[in-house]
Amino acid sequence: MNAINDPNFQLMVDFYHLASVKEDPAIILRARDHIRHLHMANPEGRIFPRTPTEYDYQPFFAALRTIGYSGRISVEASTKDLPGDAPPAIALLRSAFR
Repeated sequence: MNAINDPNFQLMVDFYHLASVKEDPAIILRARDHIRHLHMANPEGRIFPRTPTEYDYQPFFAALRTIGYSGRISVEASTKDLPGDAPPAIALLRSAFR
């Protein structure tokens, strides 16, 4: 990220991939100045995240709170029930930053 050294080249963190390869969420602390967007999904099935107990999201959210992340987040996941899955996903993401 620093090797590019161009303000127009920044980072998007994809939680599904971060969790899939078992990357330590502490990498967020190193990348703090370059993170501009997050993609979220429950890595177990790449589905909408719904509850804080369905997966261990806490280390990820803790790292984001530590850096004071307040940028964009999008859910990049599959669903068969958008009206049913979207509200709990939004509530989960909102509560993660309180």
